[in-house]
Amino acid sequence: MKASRVRDLLFVLVLFGVVAAAIRLAEGLGATTGLTDEIPWGLWKVVNMVAGVAIATGGFVMAFAVHVLHIESLKPLLRPALLTAFLGYGSSCAALLFDIGLPHRFWHPIFYWNEHSFLFEVFWCVLLYFTVTALEVSPIALEGSKFKRVLGFLRKIGGPVMIVGITLSTLHHTSLGSLFLVSPTRLHPLWYTPWLPALFILSAVGAGMLMVVLLTLAAARVRRQPAPIAALSKAAGAAAIVLGLHLALRIADFANRGAAGMIFSGQWEANVLILELLALGVAPLAILAVPRLRRSTKALAAAGICAVAGVILYRVDVGILGYLRSGAATYRPSLAEIALTLGIPAAAALAFLWFVTRFKVFTFDRRAAAPRSVTSFEPMTRVWSDVFLDNTDRLSLIAVVVIPLALVLFVPGLGAAETPAAVQAPRGMDEARAVLLIDGDRDGRGVLFPHADHKERLGGEQSCAPCHHLDRPGDRYSSCHHCHAAMDGSRPIFDHRAHVASVAKREGFTGSLAGNRTCSVCHLGDSPKNGEDAKDCVSCHREDMRMEKEPPSRLATGYVHALHASCAGCHDAKAAESGRPHLGDCATCHPEE
Repeated sequence: MKASRVRDLLFVLVLFGVVAAAIRLAEGLGATTGLTDEIPWGLWKVVNMVAGVAIATGGFVMAFAVHVLHIESLKPLLRPALLTAFLGYGSSCAALLFDIGLPHRFWHPIFYWNEHSFLFEVFWCVLLYFTVTALEVSPIALEGSKFKRVLGFLRKIGGPVMIVGITLSTLHHTSLGSLFLVSPTRLHPLWYTPWLPALFILSAVGAGMLMVVLLTLAAARVRRQPAPIAALSKAAGAAAIVLGLHLALRIADFANRGAAGMIFSGQWEANVLILELLALGVAPLAILAVPRLRRSTKALAAAGICAVAGVILYRVDVGILGYLRSGAATYRPSLAEIALTLGIPAAAALAFLWFVTRFKVFTFDRRAAAPRSVTSFEPMTRVWSDVFLDNTDRLSLIAVVVIPLALVLFVPGLGAAETPAAVQAPRGMDEARAVLLIDGDRDGRGVLFPHADHKERLGGEQSCAPCHHLDRPGDRYSSCHHCHAAMDGSRPIFDHRAHVASVAKREGFTGSLAGNRTCSVCHLGDSPKNGEDAKDCVSCHREDMRMEKEPPSRLATGYVHALHASCAGCHDAKAAESGRPHLGDCATCHPEE
């Protein structure tokens, strides 16, 4: 693919991201994300920030290798590594502006200090290291300019600045791991471990080095120049050692916690973990352990892609997926979240391409590229290249197409589906509510249900249990819509936040840690708390809650599915018994359809 087409694709992603960012700032988080109180961290923070700074770690690693360890053979990779760190940390800081509830208060941690918070330390380290990377990259941009004194000053302080940057980056990567140590009751035990700080820094160093290798290979291919294979091979070999240490530490951690058996439990989390370990550890090691493959550009690229994808998946597992089961909630990122998640790194990639074409970032030997001969006519790509040769014309056309499309996709009412309303209760068609109109979404296509007639024919009070199988505390014969609160898709029936507040009030817990003290009331043992080690509902609600049997899940199926399963199942069973073979047909309840 030509470099111009790569830029066009990146520009499309940036435009989608810009529209999503504008809508986010105008409408707030609730209108533009799928985040909830149970899942407060989503793609923006985890992918763009937590994972973004991880793959940008090559900057401080290469600075340490070249300026502290004096490994001169890695010097060709130092400048691209520093540029990667500058853009990676810059885009991570930009992503945070959209993830926090009040972005205009981003400056508060500078003046309002909370030295007891991991996030406070992470904020300062990321902010300062971004400043450091700006100082490290500035000499590259000032070479050949008239600012000779400024360039000289920056080169003079370059050594101490890099030492500060190495320290800051090491601190905040371990702190990012420490951040998740405060949620032992929420994070899935496959990922919760006291060794998270060490695992985070090792995975970031290994993947960050291979990210530099990957970008260098891509730049060499786009510019049709030979890549510095000797430097890339040495960097990849060092990265393999670090990733090997990370994998060994993960295995030792599972053995130490007695959690090795969970890896092959068959849970979907375990399957995701296996994929993560293969991508971040096994695959890069298998490739880079062979000396011949370390000198192959294709093998190095494959190892880099695996490691970068693996570390992103690791951060997503720890930051998002590991919390889904304990929160009994689902997280579906909105289109705006996805667009901004892709748009920010796309903008960083465009900035990278712009920088490397104007400044001496790569020190490859320049060779004249042989003109490529076109052997066949390509209808789409040739027309695009021949007609839209001018960048302004081409980019303007892209903007005219993409911006309206993005508005239609992201803005409710213009095309994007609005958040579905809660299911409504059945309406009584007479004073005694003997006949009910079931129309949960109020679309006018309801079903008349002869409630009193069913109750009488099926045995009176004893016939209620199959349908009213679970009642809310203090209620009798709760309506289906109370639990099956969505027309389609499962919804949690257990409100964890309300239970925490209720238990704290009942037990007399007060203070800022009152909520944490309630954990031992409902959860047993010292293991990370989740739905599987919680008491049964009936343990606390034996008197005030009628329950035919303990719910198999804390999730209730969609309203349509629940009613069809209950009504159709009973109709099918009664069809032969009553001599009405068509009793189970749809037309029995939906005569107009």
